[in-house]
Amino acid sequence: MIAAEKQLIQKDAFAAPLYQAGFSYLLKSKVTGFRLSPYGTVAYYWDVKIK
Repeated sequence: MIAAEKQLIQKDAFAAPLYQAGFSYLLKSKVTGFRLSPYGTVAYYWDVKIK
């Protein structure tokens, strides 16, 4: 078991960089309909209205 763990850590393991972009939005209360995708940094502007 120990030999198998050593092989997994020393020979079979790999490292991959992970990155997820992020944005912040500060909106006035007059802006309505602004939506963000829950799966990324996509903003939907087609329903945006300013009161």
